[in-house]
Amino acid sequence: MSMRTAKYRPGAVIGETTCMRDTDKKMSDGLVKRHHNRWLIAALVIALAGCTAIQKKQAAQTQQLLAAAGFELQMADTPERLATLQSVVPQRKLFSVAAADGPRFVYADAEYCQCVYAGDQQAHERYQRMVIKQRLAAEQDMAAQMGDDAAMPGAWSPW
Repeated sequence: MSMRTAKYRPGAVIGETTCMRDTDKKMSDGLVKRHHNRWLIAALVIALAGCTAIQKKQAAQTQQLLAAAGFELQMADTPERLATLQSVVPQRKLFSVAAADGPRFVYADAEYCQCVYAGDQQAHERYQRMVIKQRLAAEQDMAAQMGDDAAMPGAWSPW
């Protein structure tokens, strides 16, 4: 280390020197790391917000199908009902419960609608048919889009 590039730090022990380039590099590395961390945090926040929006949309679509299939909506409109709803293990999944008149199917959503959809065997069968139709329609749409892309001139050609 030459004397021209040496710099005394305030509070340094006598004879202790630090290269100015090393100090500047450490400072710039710290700034880069802080900015990198800020970008990383921002990206995570955006990704989580996107996931939440997707989950909310999926929950709304499921609830529309359940209602169309004949499931009955029951709101958790009291603190007791909300506590019971939050204690239901499979949230936003359709599950069956044994009842005296046959199986009952329940969909609980404590997070978005704070409600329960309940239906009998026939409503469940209608719901299953509707889900299958919806999936087939989505697959057909995707196949049609892929066919349109393949039919475009030069879509797979390098020139």
